[in-house]
Amino acid sequence: MNPPISERVARWLLPAGADAAVLPLLLGRGLAIGAEVRTKPDNLRFAREGTAFDVFGTWFVNKGLSATLAFVALGPVARQGSQNGVYLSLQGGF
Repeated sequence: MNPPISERVARWLLPAGADAAVLPLLLGRGLAIGAEVRTKPDNLRFAREGTAFDVFGTWFVNKGLSATLAFVALGPVARQGSQNGVYLSLQGGF
């Protein structure tokens, strides 16, 4: 008997802390995608900070090489408007 859908979803949703949640999905032996949402506290008296999120994809070429591409939206940071960017990482090891 399968557990209810809410329990199956809860297994995938990894709490990264009290202010964040991460949802990774492994699509096969060499590909993973995911998303993260993080709330930021208003620690600055002169500026409000909003919620940040990112989406990412990683390709595991082989055991020693991977490539990650992500889009990050930080929202307003210290009155500088929305801070968005693209992240690319190539990682190798032996």
